[in-house]
Amino acid sequence: AAKEPIAVSGSASACPTTWDASYGTSRFYFKSTKIPVSGAKGICIDVSRYNGKITWKTVKNAGVEYAIIQCGYGQDLVSQDDPRWAYNAKYSKKNGVKIGVYLYSYAYSERRAAGEAEHTLRLLKDAGLTPDKLVLPVFLDLENQANISGSNTMTARIATAWCNTVAAAGYKVGIYANQGWWSSYLTDPVFSSSGWSTWVAQWNSACDSCTTVAGEPAPMEEYGDYLDLWQFTCNASVPGIASEADLSLVFTSEFPTPKKDVLLPGGEQVTYDVDDAKNTATAFIESRARTATIPESVHINGKDYTVTAVTIASSSARSTLRSVTLPKTISALDNGAFANCTKLKSVTLGTATTEISAKAFKGCSVLKSVTVPAKVKLIGSCAFYKSGVKTLTVKSTKLTKAGVKDCLKGSNVTTVKVPKSKLKAYKGLFTKNICGKTVKVVAA
Repeated sequence: AAKEPIAVSGSASACPTTWDASYGTSRFYFKSTKIPVSGAKGICIDVSRYNGKITWKTVKNAGVEYAIIQCGYGQDLVSQDDPRWAYNAKYSKKNGVKIGVYLYSYAYSERRAAGEAEHTLRLLKDAGLTPDKLVLPVFLDLENQANISGSNTMTARIATAWCNTVAAAGYKVGIYANQGWWSSYLTDPVFSSSGWSTWVAQWNSACDSCTTVAGEPAPMEEYGDYLDLWQFTCNASVPGIASEADLSLVFTSEFPTPKKDVLLPGGEQVTYDVDDAKNTATAFIESRARTATIPESVHINGKDYTVTAVTIASSSARSTLRSVTLPKTISALDNGAFANCTKLKSVTLGTATTEISAKAFKGCSVLKSVTVPAKVKLIGSCAFYKSGVKTLTVKSTKLTKAGVKDCLKGSNVTTVKVPKSKLKAYKGLFTKNICGKTVKVVAA
C-alpha cells in the first residue's frame, strides 16, 4: 500500500524489516535478527505506480506467488486511476501470479466511500477481472487521515458502505490498515463479523494483532486465526522490481465470503452526499433501513451542511422502509421519491415542503394517509398511484387547478380533508376530471 509512516513497536526506524528472494517463506530479518517464518501459505507483494514498470515474469520466477495491485485512489475519476493498473493487472496474471486488488481511500463519509467503490468496480470491469479471476480479495486501503476525521463509528460506516457495494458485485472484500489503526480506530465489531478479509501492516518482528485472549503473543503458525495477510516490510528486494517493495505473508488458503447488505454501524441507515459549493447535503436512505428521521443539518468532515434533498439509495430499501420523517429544509420531493416502498406506513413531510412530485408515493400499498403541509403548491401527476392512501389531509391553501392536475389519478383516495376556509374552492378543485375519480371533499 502507499508508503506512509506506520508505527513499528520496538524501533525508531520506519521499516527495520528486510527480505530478499532467497529467504522465501522461511525467514526475514528484523534489524540484524533472523526471524523464522512458520504457517505462511505464500509471499505476496503489493504494488502501485510508485514501483515503476515491473517485470512480472521475473517476479514470478523469484517465488512470489501473490500480488495485490493498486487500481486507483479516491473517487471515480480517470485522473485518479493508477497509471500502472492496466499493465500490472494484465501481466501479473499472464505470468501466473495470483492477484487481488486494492484502492487507496480518501473517504470521509459513507457516500464518498460508495463513490470509491464505484471507482473500484469500473477499473475491475475495464481490466476484465470478474470475481472468478481473482484469488485474493479486493481491499480498501484505510490509512488516510480523512478516513478517521469523524468517530470510529463513521470509519466503520465508511468501510461498510464500500464493502457492501463491492461485495454486491460478487467480489470478496477486505480492509488494509496498519496495526495502530486496527487497535485504535477499526474497533467496531463490523470488522470481524462481516466476512471481510483482514490485512494488517506492521513492520516488526511479530504482529501485535495476533495476541491471545490471555494477552500473550500468538505463535506465528497460528496467525491465520487472527488475520489473512501480514505486511511485515516495505523494504523487500524483489527481482523484477527496481524499487523496494512492500511484502506480506499470506496465512490462509481460503479467503472469507462477505456478508451482503451489512447494516451500517451506529443504527441510522441514512447516509449523506455533500455539495461543498452550496453547503448542502442529500440524504440517502440505505438498504435494510426500517425508519428514517432526516435532520435539518449534518456535520461531516468538520463542516455543517443543510439537508435539502432525500432519495432512496437502493431497491432493497424500498422493501424495508416503514417510517420516514423529513425536516423543514427539504422543500420538494423528487419524482418517484418513495415509489414502491411497499412497507411504508408513516410519512411526515417537512413544514416547508412546497412540492410533492409525480408518483411520489406510487405503489406504497400499506400507506393509508398523507398530510399535505401548508406551503405545498404542487402535487404531481399520479402522486398516489396504486397506493393504499385513502385519506389526504390538505393543510395548504395555495393549491390551484394546474397544481393538482391528475394528482389522484389511479389512486385509492376516497376522502380529501381541507382547510374550512378553502372548502368551497377545493370542492371545485378536486373534481372528477382533475382527480380521475369522484372523491369526498370535507372540512378538516
